[in-house]
Amino acid sequence: MTAKHNKRPFISIALLLWVMVILVTSVLMFSNPYSNLVAMVHSIIGFGFLAIVLWHIASNLKVLKQYVLPNSPVLWQKNRGLVLSAFVMCIGVLLLTVLEVKPLKAFHQWGSSLRVGTLANGDHQDHKYQVVQLRDPQASFKIDIDVKKGAAYHWPQYAIWLEDDVGNVVHALYVSNSVATNTYKNTVWLNDSSTIFNSNPFDNKTFVFENVFSEQYDETASNNKSRPESLPVFLHKFERAAQSQANKQPPAHLALDGYTGATVFDNFVVQQSVNPKLRSRAEAIGRSIYNIYLEINQAFDFNDYFSSDRFPNDSVYSGDGFNGQPSVIYRASVDFKQPRQHVMMTLQGRGHHSGKDGAIHADIENLTTALQIIDRVVVTTTITADHSHIRQPSKRYD
Repeated sequence: MTAKHNKRPFISIALLLWVMVILVTSVLMFSNPYSNLVAMVHSIIGFGFLAIVLWHIASNLKVLKQYVLPNSPVLWQKNRGLVLSAFVMCIGVLLLTVLEVKPLKAFHQWGSSLRVGTLANGDHQDHKYQVVQLRDPQASFKIDIDVKKGAAYHWPQYAIWLEDDVGNVVHALYVSNSVATNTYKNTVWLNDSSTIFNSNPFDNKTFVFENVFSEQYDETASNNKSRPESLPVFLHKFERAAQSQANKQPPAHLALDGYTGATVFDNFVVQQSVNPKLRSRAEAIGRSIYNIYLEINQAFDFNDYFSSDRFPNDSVYSGDGFNGQPSVIYRASVDFKQPRQHVMMTLQGRGHHSGKDGAIHADIENLTTALQIIDRVVVTTTITADHSHIRQPSKRYD
């Protein structure tokens, strides 16, 4: 007669080993940038662990049922404290996490900072980067915007700027020169006006520009064409900020001179600084949170929805700008009370397809390659000195 095997040693050892793997991969995923290999190991072992747990539950269903629904008042009296504690602990932690209670949220943000910091410090070793140095060497409030281009990055226009936590524009950080000056030296038109695009023609390896377009380059062009469809959110916000009589910020913070440059055709890092008075003003009225925005757009970036004939009655969209898909907007929130932090920018939405408003539209389901212009953006803020001695501004700036 064959002896019956005891399944407990197998289940116990398997659970122990797989818990160790899940623990290690969880720590790696918490503190390091995304790794496909780590994620695959974590997922496969996790499902294996789940299968063994379900097997264990099925094998011990009667025992577990007695813990929750005992058939004896004495047994319930004995175990109820532990049973209720287990339910309260699990449901409580889940509820506190969903509600983003401060200690748990801070713990998660600490992990995000570790991941993004590793990404920001290590990525430059593996990719070519161009540094755009715009900050005052003596500045102690430093902002680095690390932009890694995506698969669809060709020759985009972009703007990076700083807002306070209630949406007031306070500082330009970097803006493509053509957008800032309304200077477009190159004019392009179709050889055949009936040509329709539902993809970016420059993505086609057999595309020959001269077969489809004609162009004229004018080196002396200046303020020759306003293109609100290029970066509508940025342009609308800065126009409102510049015209607002209620705006009490120093004019230099809204001026674009000194914050513009040519489009960079590779990965790049913008090194910028912020006037200490901005931070002291924010602290004087109880604020330290600012939002850094990046808006980016690319001409000829058509797709099946945003085809060149999508809005025939829109003179801007169907004009000579060849806008295609609208701009996309990314944001990172930073706290100027923190001496150093790394924050990943996240996608917020899109601009209007022909620049008719400055709203950030949440619907992005019709965007394709526009979401591939940028691979990721990491913002690093550093405070290298104590500026508590800076004189607080008078109430007229509140």
